[in-house]
Amino acid sequence: MPLPPGTGASGGTLLLDGFWQATWELSRQGKRKALRVESFTRLSAQDQEMITAEGAGLLAFTAPDAVDNDIHIAPPT
Repeated sequence: MPLPPGTGASGGTLLLDGFWQATWELSRQGKRKALRVESFTRLSAQDQEMITAEGAGLLAFTAPDAVDNDIHIAPPT
């Protein structure tokens, strides 16, 4: 099954070790930027740390003027 494309750089897929494990979505309200990651499986603490670090870089790149950034990794449903 092909991975769906991102939606204008506001969302996309997340691969871990080459496997599709989550989706992500960016949102912004004023000077606040948020990244929400929806995982399909339980993520290890190390994976969550790596995702948070990459997410911080993504937020800094996409919204350098934001004063408040939030990264949330939702548990699998």
